Formats: sequence, C-alpha cells, structure tokens
Amino acid sequence: MSLKYALSVQLFILSMAGKLKSDEMKDILLRLNTMNNLSDSAVATLVQSQKELSKALETQTYLNKSLMPLYTALVPQEDHVLQPCPQSGDL
Repeated sequence: MSLKYALSVQLFILSMAGKLKSDEMKDILLRLNTMNNLSDSAVATLVQSQKELSKALETQTYLNKSLMPLYTALVPQEDHVLQPCPQSGDL
C-alpha cells in the first residue's frame, strides 16, 4: 500500500470520526499534495529517461549497421571465419 493511499484512508477515517482539527487536516492535505507531486515528478522523469534510452538505442543500432561494412573490410578474411562479429559494446 502506498503512503499516499494510507494517508488518504487515514484522512477519511479521522474526518468521518470528527476528530480532525483544521490544522491537522491542513497538515495531512499538505502531505498528500507533496506525495502526489513527488509521484508526478517521478513519472515524468521515467518518461523522459525512456525517451532518451530509445534515442540511444536507435543511435547504437544505426552505428552498428554503419560500421559493419568498415569492420568487414578491415578485418582479414580468415578472422571473419574464426571470430564472431562484434556486438554493440565490443566496437
């Protein structure tokens, strides 16, 4: 159970029981708002990271395809038979 959900439940129970003072209510609402903002920020950061990783993967794939003819031209023919083609991290 997330902290945000737990605080929401706590707020609901206490408000139903009539035990919350206005200052306590404000404090709980501020905590809920802070948790909501943190969650939104985390999601936005993850989305941005996903976009950047996607671009990096596209670039790596392009480089692999672009460099393969150069690799096959420079490496002696007998090495092509004996050694596997390098992977993306090996170039």
